[in-house]
Amino acid sequence: ALLSGGGRWHLRSMTKAFRIERIGGDHPGLAALGEEARSEGFGFVQRLISDWNSGANRYARPGERLVGAFWSGELVGVCGLNRDPYTDRHDVGRLRHLYVRK
Repeated sequence: ALLSGGGRWHLRSMTKAFRIERIGGDHPGLAALGEEARSEGFGFVQRLISDWNSGANRYARPGERLVGAFWSGELVGVCGLNRDPYTDRHDVGRLRHLYVRK
């Protein structure tokens, strides 16, 4: 069953729970996710972390967010949503740095 509550989405199965929620670029599980992505040849998760730490992209403008996907409490995916820089429309965004663990 897919449940919504408090800005979080939950997918419950008989044994495990999946949820997506807003996180910060300093989330403790993000470093390990970045290392795994880099070992697979993807450097964009490390770039996400660097941009967060430098303040270059904190997903802080209206409508923006950084979200994590959790499986049984473990961070297994990350994705950023930024406003599209090529339009003035506030209802158009860009997904950035989407990575999901194998």
